Amino acid sequence: MQTEILLGASVESDNGTMGSVERVEKDPATGALKAILVRPGRADYLLRVPAQYIKVANDSRVDLVAGSRLDDLEREALESGRLPPTGAHFTDAGPSRDTPVPEQVSGRQAGMPLAQDGPATG
Repeated sequence: MQTEILLGASVESDNGTMGSVERVEKDPATGALKAILVRPGRADYLLRVPAQYIKVANDSRVDLVAGSRLDDLEREALESGRLPPTGAHFTDAGPSRDTPVPEQVSGRQAGMPLAQDGPATG
């Protein structure tokens, strides 16, 4: 019986801790593990690691199969067609509006003398 992988489980490689499990993908029909999505450190992206590259040590630790290289994982991502967008979908939104001064947003503060509740500087 395969151990369940907890969200937040540590993902270890030959070079140390790779990150933590953000999501677990399973085959809906069989319940078999398909992949895990790993957040490397504090990165703002997820790395999808297919099941063939992982070995579940216990519910809070996943090991990359010894000898797995990032090149192999990247090749798997290329072949899957599930890479992040390349940026071609971005368009220029034009200039933004000026930020209002604090008095326009919050108004005057009640009970403060005019000398202390003057307009913002800077």
